[in-house]
Amino acid sequence: MTDDSSDVDAVPDTDAVPEESAAVEEPTEQPDPSEESNPNTEAAKWRHKYRDEQTTHKETQTQLADMSARVEALQRQQVEALLDASKVKPAALWATTDLAQLVADDGTVDAGAVTKAIDAARKTLGIAPVGKGNHIPGVGNRPDGLPRKSDGFVDAFKPRRK
Repeated sequence: MTDDSSDVDAVPDTDAVPEESAAVEEPTEQPDPSEESNPNTEAAKWRHKYRDEQTTHKETQTQLADMSARVEALQRQQVEALLDASKVKPAALWATTDLAQLVADDGTVDAGAVTKAIDAARKTLGIAPVGKGNHIPGVGNRPDGLPRKSDGFVDAFKPRRK
């Protein structure tokens, strides 16, 4: 007989590892297979994600509304500062004009549009334009000098002309 039996009875070398099993991977954290197959768990994840997104969206919308209100208030302040020189009350302008008509495309207040709106408010509400200077009937808009005051005591002892 040949020495074939020695090959069969030989103990395999434990240090020699086949190439396929040499690259043993560390077990990664995998979700529990029962969780993957459970549709309620996946739906719950999506519901939580949706609620978080809705909360973020509401906060963003609130911040946007607050900032828009601040910008509008600043624009109204600028328009009302231009009204001081024209002697028209802000209520008269806002009764006839919207803020959007007075603001340019870039968000700045258009002084020309404000002037036109003031004139339109005056015509619509019957507001008389403010005159310049003091008005004295029969003399003009500005007096030449102050009227002369007479001193009663001195006049009493002056000789009278006949």
